Amino acid sequence: VKGAFVVNLGDMAAQWTNDLYKSTQHRVYNASSTHARHSIPFFINCNFDTQVSCIPSCRNDQDNKAKYDTVSAGEYILKRLGLMHMMPAKKSSA
Repeated sequence: VKGAFVVNLGDMAAQWTNDLYKSTQHRVYNASSTHARHSIPFFINCNFDTQVSCIPSCRNDQDNKAKYDTVSAGEYILKRLGLMHMMPAKKSSA
């Protein structure tokens, strides 16, 4: 679309929106050799301890359930990167 720009959402948006918005695989690739294409990546991340849970207005109308469990943003990112072994052990309340 002429004059348009694209916003690629990250995977965490799917959790917040109960899959209303999903990330797509995105790559910088210019299929047209006649038009210039510019890509400017800009990343925004949550604080490590931010709780990521379904936005209430995105819950299913029929059963009002979230598809994903609540998780901290940091835990989610480490899990996606395969780095959960870096998470500090949770202290037990004894």
